Amino acid sequence: MKKLALVFCLSLGLGLLAVDASPSPAPPAQIVHMKNFAFTPAKVTVHVGETVEWINDDSAQHSTTENSKAWDSGELSQGQSWSHTFEKAGVYRYYCDDHAFMKAEVDVTT
Repeated sequence: MKKLALVFCLSLGLGLLAVDASPSPAPPAQIVHMKNFAFTPAKVTVHVGETVEWINDDSAQHSTTENSKAWDSGELSQGQSWSHTFEKAGVYRYYCDDHAFMKAEVDVTT
């Protein structure tokens, strides 16, 4: 009986190690808030391979839509967020599809 309990405990411990060994996703390099019908900050800089997260803090729905449609978050309601990882260097200008006056940019460097 003691051997069975020991085997069970070892199996459980190894199972927990396997769960803990998985890498967690990297936090976003930059966070942009949608508040008072504006993107804040209006310009962020990240490196290739880094992620930007947008969070809607407004009561109105907003999107983040790149000018050439390289990405489009779709409608984000208050409290929702959306992330995009940048794989190529460049300047990416974007706007809110519902409120075209809301404009900003992401500069991606190597």
